[in-house]
Amino acid sequence: MPILRTSVLTRRRLLCGSAMGLSALVLGARPAISGIDPAQAFLACLCDIVIPDTDTPGARAAGVPAFLPFAFSHDLFGGNADTLAALAAQLDARAGGGGFLAAEPAAQIRIVTALDRATFLRAPPPPEPLPALGSTKPLPSVSAPVDNESKRLWRIVKSGIVTSFYTSESGGSRTLTYELVPGRYDPDIALHTEPYLSNFWIENIF
Repeated sequence: MPILRTSVLTRRRLLCGSAMGLSALVLGARPAISGIDPAQAFLACLCDIVIPDTDTPGARAAGVPAFLPFAFSHDLFGGNADTLAALAAQLDARAGGGGFLAAEPAAQIRIVTALDRATFLRAPPPPEPLPALGSTKPLPSVSAPVDNESKRLWRIVKSGIVTSFYTSESGGSRTLTYELVPGRYDPDIALHTEPYLSNFWIENIF
């Protein structure tokens, strides 16, 4: 099977639920989101976090924020017309203050990373060790549990973002590659030289 390019491999790791990978990808400056209504700005922000621009366009540039509400309004990906507003309310509650969109980019990333980890991580991370007796080091922080409704909403929205991106023209032909007649046999492929085939996108059960 063709081997993923480095940038695609990074995205696959992220999409498999690696919160560490998600944070590393997006801690840099993200493009400003302005001149659009709050609902579109919210979804554009999530798209930048889940699949940011790399050497190929990310989810926002591929048009996912315009497509996904339409898809949800037709009950695709398990969502409905209220899914995005419900998730926005959940993230606003976690952000506090002026809400999720008003939070600093690093705070937005922390919020989404925590939700992503709780939703997709199969095993809980090991607990932090307690400080030694007499140490002035503060006790480890305990994250608030994530409720099942938040997990359900995030699973739907993230799945919608990822599937919409990889079935878009940009995601399917620039991040992935397309072969009209797939299935040739290559006995020796150098690592990271062949991008994943868009013909097999469904195998990315993200």
